[in-house]
Amino acid sequence: RHFFRGRRVGDLSGRERDRLFATRTVLPADWYFDENGKILPESFLDYEAVERLFVSPRTFIAFLFVRKDDEAALKQDVYYRYLAQRTMEDNRRRANYISLHSYGVKLRMAPLETRLKIAGKMIKEGTGNRSASFAKALYLEPQDLTKLV
Repeated sequence: RHFFRGRRVGDLSGRERDRLFATRTVLPADWYFDENGKILPESFLDYEAVERLFVSPRTFIAFLFVRKDDEAALKQDVYYRYLAQRTMEDNRRRANYISLHSYGVKLRMAPLETRLKIAGKMIKEGTGNRSASFAKALYLEPQDLTKLV
């Protein structure tokens, strides 16, 4: 329950504090840190409240596991909603930018291989997906996107 108390942040000079923590945020003077400059969790975490809430380490680990799954599902849902809300014009604008800067030609005038490379790059960076509207935005047929790995 009680760990090595370390040194107080308030005992440091301004230069020592800046060198050790490398942050512009003013840290509370009553917080403790170890010799490596890591702030000790007991400075900002109420252990008694956490122990009363979870009762055992197993329930805490189960809470973290479920929360991690929920966060992953939420991130995936937000990502798919983001891709669905992107208009064809947004996709076309991004693809045209990549085409001009990477290949020196407008998207409409680019050969099929170049448009496939652009589609692959956009899918890889997460700004595109294998949908018919995405293929249409890049002047491709939906079956052309199946050639991408």
